[in-house]
Amino acid sequence: MSRITLVGERRHGDPLLPSPSPSPSLEPVGRLLPEVPRPGRWGHVAVRGVAGGAVAGWALGAAVLARQEFAARGVAVVLLLVAALACGAGTVAVRKAEPRAAATALLTTGGALGVCGVWSLGDAQDWSAALRLAGVAGVVAVASLLLGWCSSAGRGGVYGAGAVVVGTVCWELALGAQSAWHAGASIAAVSVVALGLLPRFALTAAGLSGLDDRRSGAASVSRHPVATALAATHRELAPATVVTAASAAVGTVLALRTLTVWTVLFAVTVAVVLGLRARAYPLVPEVVALLGAAAVIVVRLAWVWAGRGGSGGALAVVGAAAVVGLGVLVVRPTEQVRLRARRLGELLESVGVIALFPLVIGVFA
Repeated sequence: MSRITLVGERRHGDPLLPSPSPSPSLEPVGRLLPEVPRPGRWGHVAVRGVAGGAVAGWALGAAVLARQEFAARGVAVVLLLVAALACGAGTVAVRKAEPRAAATALLTTGGALGVCGVWSLGDAQDWSAALRLAGVAGVVAVASLLLGWCSSAGRGGVYGAGAVVVGTVCWELALGAQSAWHAGASIAAVSVVALGLLPRFALTAAGLSGLDDRRSGAASVSRHPVATALAATHRELAPATVVTAASAAVGTVLALRTLTVWTVLFAVTVAVVLGLRARAYPLVPEVVALLGAAAVIVVRLAWVWAGRGGSGGALAVVGAAAVVGLGVLVVRPTEQVRLRARRLGELLESVGVIALFPLVIGVFA
């Protein structure tokens, strides 16, 4: 037998000698271990997360099956009705002080079913692409607003809904005024610029815009409150960051529907800037969104290159990306090397952003 003892952030296992008399302080290992907090341990939080995801996943699977078996109009009506009921139940669950996990699962399920319902309605009524985009974006924005009000997402849901609405309006205006690949290039460029402004907005929202002035005035600035305030603001802006990064990726992929020197150079520049811009974001969802958007563009470029007879070069590019990822895991650079790499990344990012504007002009020309 052994006892698990928590000391600070460390766990110690000490052997327990048999005692002739039972003691309430000596418990079997199996009864002590459940009380020990461990990262990744299966517990109440994991159960709620997996169960909530399962609810949305199974409901979405049922919607897809129903769409294949029944008429689109009838499926759309049923799905939209169920989506409204699920969102209403999630809102009521919060007002009745029910667990927020149940409300989050219901609202997420309602949003997913609502998207399927709108898409099925578009199939039934032969909607245009612009109308489909507006319908899907409206459902996503409403679901995001409800999540912000009824779940722990808070203002993050509101910011996410705002990003969806603003992005949809921009896409609708661009698609209505020009061809799809021109619209994609313009929206991608605007999204890249917006991703550069969001970290500065986070500093302002966290009340840290005057931090340099305070430090230059010999005022004491504590690192912990600054990091806490900045992380809280970025948590709220994370949904907007994900939406904007996705918009940049989709726009660049659309721009590559017409292959010219300008569109290829534009796509390469956007991918590089997105990858480098991830350095300015502190949270995992934000970094993953930017790196994922850059990866989608690189894969699309490789696909286009392979389709033009350059299979060897395309495979070399994808393989090189894998080697870079492996290098990040293996190589441990010194602080001086990191500083030089950071400065080089800042320089390349600035050059890339500046180069986007003449490249957009070239795309339109």
